[in-house]
Amino acid sequence: MSWYSHIVASVYDPFLEGLEREIGPVRKQMLDQTSGTVLEVGSGTGVNFNYYPEDVKVIAIEPNKAMYKKSIKKNPPEHIKVINAGLESDEVIKHMPEGGYDFIVSMLVLCSVKDYPAAVERYHQLLRKDGRLLVLEHIHSSGSF
Repeated sequence: MSWYSHIVASVYDPFLEGLEREIGPVRKQMLDQTSGTVLEVGSGTGVNFNYYPEDVKVIAIEPNKAMYKKSIKKNPPEHIKVINAGLESDEVIKHMPEGGYDFIVSMLVLCSVKDYPAAVERYHQLLRKDGRLLVLEHIHSSGSF
C-alpha cells in the first residue's frame, strides 16, 4: 500500500462531507431501487452501505487496500460482503449469481478508471440480461459508449 493510498483513505470521508449533504439523498433514492444481488464497484470507505435495503445481498469490491480497511472498520451490515478486489478479480465471478448480478452500482468510481468505456463494458458482461446499472458520476463524457 502506498502512502498516497493511506492519505486518500484518511481524508476521503471528511472531504466528501459537504458534498454528501447534496448527493446523500440521491444515493439513497438510487439504492432504494436495488433488489436481489448487487455488485458495488469501488465501494471506497463504505459510504453507500447504510443506504441499501436490508433484503439486498451486496458484494462490495474495493481494490484500494486502505479504503477497504477503512470500510471494514465501519462494521458493514451482515447483508454486505466487502472484498479487497478489483473488477477483473475472480472474486467477482465467485460471488456472481447464475445469470449475472441483478444490479451493478458504480458511484464516483469512473473518474479513477483509465479506460472507463472498458469498465462499463465489463459491467454489462456481469449484469444479468435484464439487470440494471446504476451510475452516479461527476465526470463529463467526451463521447458515448
